[in-house]
Amino acid sequence: MTTLKLKLNNNNLDQLVHYLIKDGKFDYENHGEDMSILISDNLLLLNLAVHLNIVILKKAASSIYIDVISGGGEDNLLHLAEKGYANSNALLMYDYAELYELQIEQIQES
Repeated sequence: MTTLKLKLNNNNLDQLVHYLIKDGKFDYENHGEDMSILISDNLLLLNLAVHLNIVILKKAASSIYIDVISGGGEDNLLHLAEKGYANSNALLMYDYAELYELQIEQIQES
């Protein structure tokens, strides 16, 4: 499993979610006042493994905390797919931040 944690210095959750939905392909969405969950799954035809991708967005007072979780089996090819998905979603977040002139940072897990 690959996990990225990001913090965006803006709390306009609706705008960010609409941006992600426009540019991403999600099979499941669940939205609340202060949190959204976006999920997609992919079937990797090379080894017929299912790969699950989750983006969790949580609005705080002046920020949005973002968890990008990508997981599948233990196969090396799947691990590359996990990192690729996590990084492509992180790039979407960084593009969003650049578009709206916001600051974004990666949070290191302790």
